[in-house]
Amino acid sequence: MDPASTEDIPLEMLGQDNPIQAYGDVTLYEDEFADRGYSKSNARYRVMQDCFFVLLRSYVRIDHVSVRILDTRIFHDFSKDYIVRDFSHLESTY
Repeated sequence: MDPASTEDIPLEMLGQDNPIQAYGDVTLYEDEFADRGYSKSNARYRVMQDCFFVLLRSYVRIDHVSVRILDTRIFHDFSKDYIVRDFSHLESTY
C-alpha cells in the first residue's frame, strides 16, 4: 500500500513556528464569460525549511446558476520519499 494514500497533510508543519522562505501566487487562467460568470485557475505555493505546500484552485461561477471550487493540495516533507495529495470539490447551485 502507498503510504501517501492514507496520510493527511500535517497542518502543524504549516504554522507560524515554521517560517516561510518563499511563496507565490501564479494565475494560470482567468476569464469573465462575457459578463455571465467568472473562471480562474491559480496555484499558490509556499516553501519552508523542511517542506513545501501547493494549493491548486479552480473557481468557476456561472451567474444565477452555480459556483464550483476544485482544490488540490500537495504537501511534501523533505525527510520523506513521497508526496501527500488532498482533493476537495465544493459546489453550490442557486
